[in-house]
Amino acid sequence: LSWLAAEGTDAEQTDGKIAAQAISFLQEKRAKPFFLAVGFFRPHTPYVSPKKYFESYPKDKVELVPDPTADRASKPPVALSNTTVANYGMTEDTQRTAKQAYLASMSFMDAQFGLVLAELERIPATGDQVEWRGVVLEVVDMDGRRIDKLLVRRA
Repeated sequence: LSWLAAEGTDAEQTDGKIAAQAISFLQEKRAKPFFLAVGFFRPHTPYVSPKKYFESYPKDKVELVPDPTADRASKPPVALSNTTVANYGMTEDTQRTAKQAYLASMSFMDAQFGLVLAELERIPATGDQVEWRGVVLEVVDMDGRRIDKLLVRRA
């Protein structure tokens, strides 16, 4: 296992750049039907995320499996085929650091995915257009979060 509490911002990390590209695509292609598949690297190892995500999970508060032997007994043999030693022989301190890194990595990825979802859920604005099957729908007026008037015309 490997991990890094990185200096810098979310946007400087690979998954931050992926989220930014996805958001840019959504903003550019919003007017027509599209398909977008977005894949993130995290939370897979190496567990790299900005330091602030590590700080959200203080290592001394990270809980470990209380009895690894009992936990292993509940798993099918195929799940344990890559190691015969509980917790890969890591010390408790290393286990806590690895779990902290995994939790940080999950939170970082969740934040990036949240940015993409927020763009998907963006409320339309006056002037926004969508083209569908040769018809252009343009938002003419909004009533709060609701589209009040649409202009419909041929493309």
